[in-house]
Amino acid sequence: MARIWPEALVREFAERRAVLFLGAGFSIATAHADGKTFPSWTDLLFSLSEKLPKKVEQDAVRKLLKFQNYLDAAQIIWDEVPVADLRQKLVDTFSLKLSSPQDLYRHIIEIDPQVILTTNYDKLIETALAGLSKNADAYNVCLYNQGHALDDIRSPQRSILKVHGCVTQPDDIILTRLQYFEARRKYPAYFQTVSAVLTINTTLFLGYSLSDPDIQLILEFNNLSTPSRNPHYALVQKLPHSSVRSALAKTYNIHFIEYPVGDHSKMALFFSELSANVVEFRRTRGIP
Repeated sequence: MARIWPEALVREFAERRAVLFLGAGFSIATAHADGKTFPSWTDLLFSLSEKLPKKVEQDAVRKLLKFQNYLDAAQIIWDEVPVADLRQKLVDTFSLKLSSPQDLYRHIIEIDPQVILTTNYDKLIETALAGLSKNADAYNVCLYNQGHALDDIRSPQRSILKVHGCVTQPDDIILTRLQYFEARRKYPAYFQTVSAVLTINTTLFLGYSLSDPDIQLILEFNNLSTPSRNPHYALVQKLPHSSVRSALAKTYNIHFIEYPVGDHSKMALFFSELSANVVEFRRTRGIP
């Protein structure tokens, strides 16, 4: 089989200069491996739209989803669904527990990145890593509305930055365009820290569509203000056209590694290969 991962990225992870950015596809893949289902972004908003009290609002949301206008669809849902119903639906959706940690999480332990960033609301990542690591307190978790992100990153422990909040605080989850704006306005230090992490470190995006406006702005700004010949990397479902891939690569300085649409087992297979490459690189060079 042809080598999937560039040696430069393997070396970055082996020498602990790279970070992971995990999207919904990562949680979908691990849940699927455990025989459970987990919603995509479209599935989540469609499900939430069923709580809308008026059919005209449901139709409006579904029309927006058809054109992948997720932020505006989410805004209608957030404004019109009764707060208690919305809160309970989010808690029910993202309180999923796995029967046992899946191999994707074991590979994270093997790769051992200093920082993991995620836009996921669920607790699968921190729960699995705490269970698999030798030290239950090995990972600090910091939400966007908490003030210890920089302290966490400077500590000996590994850090998980939950950029859009967590199911443990359902009222503070970032879902809409207005919530994106308000989060950046109220907590600029957190997002500056995220920007710094993505500037200094090579980043591998896993199960992430790059559709998030926060991350788009950060990557675009970083590419303009501090251009680098060393790209980030993204393991993604096959993009719709080579022109789209080329434009995204140039805008965000990202090298794409694609797998067939919907085949999340390929993501797991490729990530397993990366883990093996990193472990072997460390072994041959005596890196602990």
